[in-house]
Amino acid sequence: MAANTTRAGIEAAKDYYLMPLPATIVPTEVLDTYLKQGRDKIEAFEPICRYIEKLLLDDAVLIYREEYFIERAFGRLKGKSLSLTPMYLQRDNHATGLIRLLIIGLQVLTLLEFVVRSKLEEEEADIAGLYSGNPSLQTSRPTAEALLGAFNYIDLICMHQRS
Repeated sequence: MAANTTRAGIEAAKDYYLMPLPATIVPTEVLDTYLKQGRDKIEAFEPICRYIEKLLLDDAVLIYREEYFIERAFGRLKGKSLSLTPMYLQRDNHATGLIRLLIIGLQVLTLLEFVVRSKLEEEEADIAGLYSGNPSLQTSRPTAEALLGAFNYIDLICMHQRS
């Protein structure tokens, strides 16, 4: 009995929401006002449209290439280096704190990469030994992950001496 009542309610709701709206007559003055407002909005965007038309292909390519840096940062956040993966945290401020901590880690990785790359460019040098599969491969633009991976054989041992 309840299923039939629910089904009837759903059918009634469908009929109500799918009912065509009655036609309304709009005075021409109202339409003219809407058209004028539309023209004003289009005229406000005209300078932007003119700028876009003047945008050279080289500029468009450079703007597109900068998108890579943003996507790479998100890839690092979600990838192995920082591992922002779905997880259950009991409180919202824990999730906020975790994300803030990971963003600080992202900034450290980016800064490390920037400093090393700019020093290598300044000295016009390359660095080798970062890639385990090909240790003789040289690069002038190493990633922070490859730089840190070169130190993974180093262990930190803390010894406390009693006096």
